[in-house]
Amino acid sequence: MRNQRKSQIPDKNIATKKVADNMENIENKRKLLLTKSGFKFPSTQDFQSKIKKVFGYDIKEKTSDIIEVEFNPLIEDEPDNLIIYRKDRFVDLNIHSEVYDDKLYLLAFNNYLFYGKKSDFAYMQKDLYHIYELVQDFGYWDDNLKAFIFKKMKADENNDAWFSIFFGRTGINGKWKLRRNIFRQYCTEVENCQTMFIPFLEEILNEPYKTKYEGNLDEDVAYILELISKKELEKEQTPGVIGIISNTYSKNPELFNRFKKKNYYGYENLKFYSQYYEDEIQENDK
Repeated sequence: MRNQRKSQIPDKNIATKKVADNMENIENKRKLLLTKSGFKFPSTQDFQSKIKKVFGYDIKEKTSDIIEVEFNPLIEDEPDNLIIYRKDRFVDLNIHSEVYDDKLYLLAFNNYLFYGKKSDFAYMQKDLYHIYELVQDFGYWDDNLKAFIFKKMKADENNDAWFSIFFGRTGINGKWKLRRNIFRQYCTEVENCQTMFIPFLEEILNEPYKTKYEGNLDEDVAYILELISKKELEKEQTPGVIGIISNTYSKNPELFNRFKKKNYYGYENLKFYSQYYEDEIQENDK
């Protein structure tokens, strides 16, 4: 599992001729590995389309044939990088990966990126670094990733490393915030989604995430509480809903007033149980 990344990505032009020549030599060697392994290089159009879909990166706007993307973490951590070879139409493995020299992994990675082959996704599970990288750094999500990661989550719900699956960017230019589609699907599939998610909710309401959050923090918190409430009500667990919402407000008293001013962002369950919480507070103050 990998740490969460900021993913504000500067497009680095390779400055010196020495560095450029070295990068070109690496490109030629890596391309040869793929060629000998039988990789079918995608068309220019398919390459551009897939790079944008997976990484949120519009490669048509770039002039460099070798694009080095660097990930800057939201919270201080070691930077990471990824190389996209535009001219030869493939993506290299992260140089820090333990499978960097595995030519079959390089083949599987590119086959999966551009053709979505299940057999190649299975081979990628030999080393999970790049699987998690796709989701944590870029917010890329498909049925293979969903099935694999949710299975891991269900087997280890208390692993706080899952935080960076649910929170991060979608595309390298996206804002660091809740990935609603992943959270919604998780809540749909898992019986007790609050078990994992309440600690994450508390984390984003505290520093340093509270001030660094790039989306609408209050609206995302409201969305989380609404979906968790719906899940609890499906199980006829009204006391559970009351407890979750009351506990959140008790730890973050200013949150209730902000929600109220926004009419709870239109979320009916959140509004109903927030008003119940307010009535209880007023009754206790008498």
